[in-house]
Amino acid sequence: MQRIADLNSYREEWLSSVNEQSDESERVDLFAQKLFSQWIEIDEAPEDFYSLREYGLSFAYYHEGMPEEDNSSEEYIWFDGLSFY
Repeated sequence: MQRIADLNSYREEWLSSVNEQSDESERVDLFAQKLFSQWIEIDEAPEDFYSLREYGLSFAYYHEGMPEEDNSSEEYIWFDGLSFY
């Protein structure tokens, strides 16, 4: 029987890359990007995210739909994120 990790261990592992950042605003942005990218199942590549700190948002993500992908269209979608970490 496989052992299920406890919540504290999982949280520490998941946040390890976020907590490595020394700057608080970078931690907030990285936390939001990581959570968002796992939610919509995309790569966490930083070049896909745009910083919008000067406008009070943590990030923006631009998605260009591909009609050949499942459940997609040719629409262009901007996702804006606000995070508190």
